Amino acid sequence: MQIQVRLFATLRQLAGWPKHLLELPPGSTVADALAELDRLFPQLTVTKRTIYVAVNQEYARPAQELHDGDELALFPPVSGGAETRIRPDTGPDTGPDTGPDAGPDARFLS
Repeated sequence: MQIQVRLFATLRQLAGWPKHLLELPPGSTVADALAELDRLFPQLTVTKRTIYVAVNQEYARPAQELHDGDELALFPPVSGGAETRIRPDTGPDTGPDTGPDAGPDARFLS
């Protein structure tokens, strides 16, 4: 089976590619895919670092089984940033929201 692997942030920089088709045996899990990525691209060391994993834009655990055509997205934890929080995109940028209900905004980018 084939899955589409998408890398973000420093993982993308380490690999030198944003997307890659990965061939895996049927019944493979997220953990199997990560091990195969480390075998093919040893500079990634995804099995030795803290990362977030999503399958088809839903957070996934290592034991989750993958299926042909799935998208596996890998991204490192994010920290730091501005002291003010930005409200989720609701239209034109109206500036930072520093109110008590302000929260972080996270998106999958193509």
